[in-house]
Amino acid sequence: MSILRIHRRRRKDPSRGRGPENAPGFTLLEMLIAMSLMAVVLSMVYAAYTGTFHVARETESQAGIYAMARIAMARIIEDLESVSLSHGAPPPENAAGHAAPIAFRGERKDIEGMPAVSLAFPTLAHLGFSSQGISAPAAAVAYDIVRSEQGPGLVFLRADSPIYGQGPAAGSVSYVLCEGLSGARFVYVDREGREWDRWDSENDHFGGGLPVMVTAELDFINPLSPEAPFRFKSSVVLPVAASVHGKATETN
Repeated sequence: MSILRIHRRRRKDPSRGRGPENAPGFTLLEMLIAMSLMAVVLSMVYAAYTGTFHVARETESQAGIYAMARIAMARIIEDLESVSLSHGAPPPENAAGHAAPIAFRGERKDIEGMPAVSLAFPTLAHLGFSSQGISAPAAAVAYDIVRSEQGPGLVFLRADSPIYGQGPAAGSVSYVLCEGLSGARFVYVDREGREWDRWDSENDHFGGGLPVMVTAELDFINPLSPEAPFRFKSSVVLPVAASVHGKATETN
């Protein structure tokens, strides 16, 4: 009976006498499962980390585009709202001695499949022509869109030069109004409400005057979705043309 009791006691304590080679541990299957779970967790953390930085870069890029578009549109609106044509006056010469382009001329063009425009007109809303702030009473402003030499897309250039011989500047000063464009369009509306993609104030076909309204449309390249550019559009009513049209209507 005592021998049986000792045998049963040893069976109840299986760890007694177990050596280091028999110590409990992880099996190969358990190690593989743990490594798989760790890989899943790390991949989720990495995806969230990179996604946050991607959203931050995209937001920063869009903020820059919106700021550039806002500045460009504000400049265009201010220029067009202050258009001034002197009918019957002889064409003045600028500081370079050349006849100044005082007519309102807008053209449509195409650059490597991208729509572009050019526009020249006299305006009172021009920039100063010297560091001393000396400026002429009127200036010839010219818009032109060219292919970018430093990056993708088009560049919107603005040239500003005095047309009445006032101020010390010679010729015109051009600067980049905005860049990274995939296209630009100007639509000119005449007194009858018809829309044109070009204009010439010295051509009787356009009524020999200014358009009543000009709509500017700028498309900026969307790096994430090139087929869906960032589009900004604004319409400007030319006060001079609108007032002339109103007087003509009253007379009739």
